[in-house]
Amino acid sequence: FQMGQKAAELIIREIETKERNPQTIVLPTELIIRESSSRKGSQ
Repeated sequence: FQMGQKAAELIIREIETKERNPQTIVLPTELIIRESSSRKGSQ
């Protein structure tokens, strides 16, 4: 959700201001280990 929201904000800003300023944006992440996650080769 955050990634799409931030992308939309940047696109709208570029359209409104007609400026293109490349930016690097770092969003917080969270690793969620679920039952479907396993080591390669394990069953």
